Amino acid sequence: MASALSSQLSLPDSFEACYLEYNRILPLETTETHVRVAVCGDPDPDVLDDLSREFGRPVELVPVSEEELADGIRRAYAAAESMVEVVNDLREGEGFSGTDDRELADARDLASQPPVVKYVNLLIKEAHDARASDIHLESTTQGLRARFRVDGVLADAPAPPQQAQSAIVSRVKLLAELDIAERRAPQDGSFRIRLESRELDIRVSTVPTLYGESVVLRLLDRGGQPVGLDELGMAPATLEQFRRIVARPTGIVIAAGPTGSGKTTTLYSALALRDTTAEKVITVEDPVEYHLGGVTQIPVNRKAGMTFASALRSVLRQDPDVMMVGEMRDPETAEVAVQAAMTGHLVFSTLHTNDAPSAVTRLLDLQVAPYQIAATINGVLAQRLVRRICPHCRERA
Repeated sequence: MASALSSQLSLPDSFEACYLEYNRILPLETTETHVRVAVCGDPDPDVLDDLSREFGRPVELVPVSEEELADGIRRAYAAAESMVEVVNDLREGEGFSGTDDRELADARDLASQPPVVKYVNLLIKEAHDARASDIHLESTTQGLRARFRVDGVLADAPAPPQQAQSAIVSRVKLLAELDIAERRAPQDGSFRIRLESRELDIRVSTVPTLYGESVVLRLLDRGGQPVGLDELGMAPATLEQFRRIVARPTGIVIAAGPTGSGKTTTLYSALALRDTTAEKVITVEDPVEYHLGGVTQIPVNRKAGMTFASALRSVLRQDPDVMMVGEMRDPETAEVAVQAAMTGHLVFSTLHTNDAPSAVTRLLDLQVAPYQIAATINGVLAQRLVRRICPHCRERA
């Protein structure tokens, strides 16, 4: 089964957590012909018959490990009990309503009420447990719709009652230090939250819509570990060629692709191949997504005047061997990166293009001279994020 086992079903009251743990089963989802059930070991045939009758279709068994099953049951019931309880508290709460500029103090008070705080905290926790990359809070005519992006696909999450919409949006904006009185213009911010033993950096974007503000939270796990280069799904020939390119002493290596396609993860994997005991490796990122031992990592801070370009100029005076620039997004950053490559440094960076050849066009658009492109570019790797097939339920076409 996939690494994050989760049930997509609303389980009947008769199937309590202790019952599922004792029989070592967990209903996962229903298809047109079957109900898929995670099992560990040999399940009781009578229990499977009960499941078949309950869901009105035959049972399809999905073998999983004991650890996966226990974690899946815990997550299914923790989410159901805690989120339902909090949503009910919000529904029963008094004073939740739309706010205007004259009610700014009331908006702050409502955003700090325990049910609102608990809902936002639990929503972030559930998103992290589901390994979601983003949380979407979308204002609709029925209220706030909550969705998680997991493996590139949006899935519904427990939504709050309509009367709590403004309070929840205000809570997120307060965490990100945004202006809760400004609801007519887009805003961007960020905050950091500790979740058990891990720290999450969360970037927040708000935009005004027809029915209120829409909020998107991007989750970045600062405690995460970079993925190995051979685990990224490259074809063997591409992997071998990329290894040779990132091993060169000078030049520029570019990872190209749309937003969220894993470009930075690929560059981190490439950095892990460098010998940090013999080389000075420096990264400039917005924000720092992974922590690498032996690597100097610099976060961009535009409010303090620390942009990609200015940080990169300072980094060149730090005697680096290898540099990683989070993104070449303006002519000044591209110019400094090219100059660094031409003066004996190896530079890793990303570009937002749809394919590898378009990277050259984008560099020309960033006012990089053609001869500089020819002299410095070692290679461009274009990539996409694709969903992985569950190893237990995949079938050969």
